[in-house]
Amino acid sequence: MPTEYVHLRQLQHNWRFLHNFYAPNTPYADWAATVAFYIAIHAVEAWLA
Repeated sequence: MPTEYVHLRQLQHNWRFLHNFYAPNTPYADWAATVAFYIAIHAVEAWLA
């Protein structure tokens, strides 16, 4: 099972991607939502680790 650190590192990686990728008028809002979901998953997994 990954450690808290591993989950937090992936959360930060995903967050940086979302910050650089997302724009209010993006045609890829579904992908932004998917990345946001995985950010939340890693936050929960880090908390449980």
